[in-house]
Amino acid sequence: MYTDIPSFTKCCFCAPLRYGLLVWAYFKLVTSITIFITALIWILSCIIFVVMIGDVMVFIVLVVVILTILLFDIIFNLVLIIGAHKKHTTLLRLYYRYGIAHGFVITASALLFIVYAIASANDPLKESKLWHKIIILASAVCASMIVHTYLLILVRSEVLKLKANSQFMFTNHTDDPTCVMQVSDDVQIVNKDVDEEK
Repeated sequence: MYTDIPSFTKCCFCAPLRYGLLVWAYFKLVTSITIFITALIWILSCIIFVVMIGDVMVFIVLVVVILTILLFDIIFNLVLIIGAHKKHTTLLRLYYRYGIAHGFVITASALLFIVYAIASANDPLKESKLWHKIIILASAVCASMIVHTYLLILVRSEVLKLKANSQFMFTNHTDDPTCVMQVSDDVQIVNKDVDEEK
């Protein structure tokens, strides 16, 4: 069954599309920077605890993956802001593709975390605190994916709007159209209308 992705002309049904997109982009940038700084503080505070336990390699891999995802998010939020300010469709399309990949990575990471939490529990069916944490995590991921999907639809709508505004037509207003093709420096081929030759 074929369904078309909706296209919006307004952001949040009230603001102009480009300005609403810029507000979302700045909000997302501030949020990404805040999460990055919080993750750095959390990582620095956990280093001593992890070194004492001795499971350093898993911690290092987890830290590198989290920081890489957050850095890419900050960089591509800047790409979105620049693309929206300059009305640059290539940058907006680049962010759109990144946004799709980012959504898949976040969803897959949350699912892996949930599976790992259930598998590492002794008796997962009897641990109510585990299920409360899983429900909270799943709700947070679902809410963020809904907002993320709405932002991607706004970006796609802006790209479609910019492409529609940039289409142009050539109109020939002369009575005697002539096509000149230069083959080399000294030879010119002139082609006039067939009606004139008759």
